[in-house]
Amino acid sequence: MRKKFFALTALLLLVIMSMGGCADFAFNPIGRWTFVEQRLYTDGTLTDTLPPEQGHTVSLVFKKSGSGYIDSGTKDTMSFTYEYTDKDVTVTRTQKQDITKPSVYQVTDNGQKLIYVVDEAELTDEQGNSVHYRVENVFTR
Repeated sequence: MRKKFFALTALLLLVIMSMGGCADFAFNPIGRWTFVEQRLYTDGTLTDTLPPEQGHTVSLVFKKSGSGYIDSGTKDTMSFTYEYTDKDVTVTRTQKQDITKPSVYQVTDNGQKLIYVVDEAELTDEQGNSVHYRVENVFTR
């Protein structure tokens, strides 16, 4: 009887410890994320950063329900749904029929930034050399 009691107690402690885990410290996108800069990379090197245009504020607002909206400072907002992990947030717009591919935002800086790759291409410069370009939009809380 005593062995069963200790075995059950040990099992109960193991279950309680595994439930605690690190879930309280996991990334969660809920809240407002504001566009702060656009970055241009050439062959993996940051070559330019541009702030948002004056008077053009764009924010992603994530709600607890797994939905949200894009706030561009006008009365019209664009709704979306989202799924997330500790590494990325996948946003799918729900109002426009012409959007077929979800947008994936990479989580960086310990969950403090969301990075969206706007464009990425392999181009040829004037000398005939292949150059890799990448344009990213950066959002912060």
